[in-house]
Amino acid sequence: MSNKKYIPLGKVLHVVENKEAIVRLESKKIPKKGILVVNQEMKVIGRTTDPFGPTKSPYIGIVFENRDRAPKPGETVLGITTSHKNPKKRTPKPFNKSKSGNWRKKRPNKK
Repeated sequence: MSNKKYIPLGKVLHVVENKEAIVRLESKKIPKKGILVVNQEMKVIGRTTDPFGPTKSPYIGIVFENRDRAPKPGETVLGITTSHKNPKKRTPKPFNKSKSGNWRKKRPNKK
């Protein structure tokens, strides 16, 4: 079970050699490296790189997965974050001494 959240990243400023796009972040929350990026039609463009630039208004790069879907300058892009919630948390089973009479192995006496 996963919950998808769409974060508006910002508008594309430049496209570098049809391999990567540069976006100035509009949101205050800086996304992690490697999250999926989609365009307004919800088609996957690529993944984010490390943020760079000034801390008040950082930039982020988007490496394209498919060059045919490369965004144009001025196009708004969205980031997809997923949070996995596991309803079944595994807890260790408690040790039950009464299950077997010989729960502690006896060591041979050394003389």
